[in-house]
Amino acid sequence: MIHLNIGLETNDGRPVNPLTVMARFVPGLDSLADCRIVESDTEPALVLSFHRLESIRPQDLAVEFGQDCIAVYDDETTTASLQGPGAAKWGAFDAQLFFMPDGRRLAAHWFDAGLLGEPQHADIYGAGY
Repeated sequence: MIHLNIGLETNDGRPVNPLTVMARFVPGLDSLADCRIVESDTEPALVLSFHRLESIRPQDLAVEFGQDCIAVYDDETTTASLQGPGAAKWGAFDAQLFFMPDGRRLAAHWFDAGLLGEPQHADIYGAGY
């Protein structure tokens, strides 16, 4: 499954309509597995999960919706990246900032699977850790 986190505010603070974002996926919506809006550390974010991602490049969506980048995680290959024109200023992909469709952070899932050690402070992996 391929997961995307797409910010719902442009770099200059204007809101991005989640339905406008979803409309970009219409040709491949049959591949959509899950969708939700979460409150990230910086802005509301649309969390999308697809069985496959066809004909849409996250870096193009980042440009279209005024984002520095879009965070992408493929749980089958365990590859993760930030894709977009401003990705470099965000540094490396950070599982503590990435939300999964259940609303929990990817780092919490990795912690549960034994892939991460004990958190350094109480809520680094989300509520309950």
